[in-house]
Amino acid sequence: MGTNQSKQIQQIGVLIILTIALISSVFAYAVTIAPADGNLLKEIDAPLPVYPKKDWEESPKGEVTLMFDVTEDGNVENPCIVSSSLPGKFELYALQAIKEHRYEQLGGSSRYMTGVKKQFSFTLDSNPTVPVKAKYPRPALEQAAEGYVVVRFGVSASGTVRDAKVVGAEPAEFFEAAALDAANKMNFETTRFNPDDKILHKFIFSLNSNPRRAVSAVYPAEARDQLLHGHVIVEFDINEDGEVENPEAIYSDAGVFETAAIVAVSQFVFDPDKPATGMLHKIEFSLDQDYYPLSKVEPEYPEQALLDNIEGYVILQFDINESGSVENPEVLEANPPKIFDQSAKNAAKQFKYSPRYVAGKPTRTEGVKNQIRYIIEGEEGEEDNEPARALYDNSPEAKQKFPVIMPRINMKQFLEDLKGASPEERKKKLDELMSQGTVVRESRPTHRLSIKGNQEDGSVIVEFDVNERGVVEQPNILEVQGTVLSQEVTQRIIEEVGYYRYEPFVIGDTPVRTDGVRHLIELRFHED
Repeated sequence: MGTNQSKQIQQIGVLIILTIALISSVFAYAVTIAPADGNLLKEIDAPLPVYPKKDWEESPKGEVTLMFDVTEDGNVENPCIVSSSLPGKFELYALQAIKEHRYEQLGGSSRYMTGVKKQFSFTLDSNPTVPVKAKYPRPALEQAAEGYVVVRFGVSASGTVRDAKVVGAEPAEFFEAAALDAANKMNFETTRFNPDDKILHKFIFSLNSNPRRAVSAVYPAEARDQLLHGHVIVEFDINEDGEVENPEAIYSDAGVFETAAIVAVSQFVFDPDKPATGMLHKIEFSLDQDYYPLSKVEPEYPEQALLDNIEGYVILQFDINESGSVENPEVLEANPPKIFDQSAKNAAKQFKYSPRYVAGKPTRTEGVKNQIRYIIEGEEGEEDNEPARALYDNSPEAKQKFPVIMPRINMKQFLEDLKGASPEERKKKLDELMSQGTVVRESRPTHRLSIKGNQEDGSVIVEFDVNERGVVEQPNILEVQGTVLSQEVTQRIIEEVGYYRYEPFVIGDTPVRTDGVRHLIELRFHED
């Protein structure tokens, strides 16, 4: 009996060792999930996916989950896209990375393993153990310059940064030295990265603290009398209640502006439970300047519109008074009418602006126009949907096009309208829509497809190529699981996939073709 206990203890010990070995191969940027009935998998070669250079400026964060098979030799086969938080953005980069992975099987004799899953996270935040903030260079404060720097580096066995190098900066020759200095002070958990991994981290240099509620500064009478203008940079902390603490002017073009700037920043309000230190904010003092937004609230999405799956927009007109508050909001145009009007007006009343200044005096501005769009992200029944969103569009591009509205259409209706049309006619119609700036709702890959019918739900794996422009070519259904497809349903799936659009995989600065992309689509059938 003692021998049996000894064997059990040995078996448990082996299991613990194998479990630790598996855990040590898992890190925040790539999580591997082995099938429940399979051997344990240890990554022996797991390069990180490339974060596309063209997205460095906006630096969106996303996750891509892949499913694939692992051969007896540890090679990856048949990678398939299961889900993506930003469809069409990072999938091709995830596929490219997984094809270069190699595994070792633990816990039994090697065999062909199917259904292995792995999630890649795409981000330019390397998430060090202790965040390091780059020091704002003095020349940048003087010129009120803003920008970013992307640093590439490796991580040593002790968790320190090695071989840090600037690979991107905007603008150039302002922030590179400060970013490198901060990067070299970062530390990481020693098990997170492989020795050959090249990690990217983006340092953002901003003089806008993005308060939830801002207050415009009062132009000092003394400065106005002397025709002085300039800016002040205020450094401060944010407490747990979202209030400003310890404000201090760390740079000013003229000392006469400092008190007014500190008084204004002291009244800023931020989101609670998000304390921060060393925040920076620029307060501009100009004798003649146009109004500009300080803070805006996100409008509430009307509950009935959300339930009815209604999207739309509202164009408002309002006045900005001498203190920067909004007055007299009224609806100029709305689509559909009446649905979002009150929500948009309620939000506009809470907007805060820096008022227009004429000869140093705040001046009322009438007839300001603003567009608010109401968008429901994701598809009905799809997991991990983003909530409905109401967006104001104040970008320079939008101002140039204003008040042109970019409508959205439903792909179901689009396909219904094209029944019986030839492939050439369909392509021509889609090209016409896209040339007009129309956003096609399912132009990004969906992961669940709702189809009319009374058959069992299931899934399909679709294989296709993606050309240099991100357009899908030669889609075909590779595998059907859990259901039987009619010719009509098969054609619907092929047509749907044909409208997918991807960010093409880029080598250097050159978009390249990607062949053999596989995508898993969940099928949900309904009678109505």
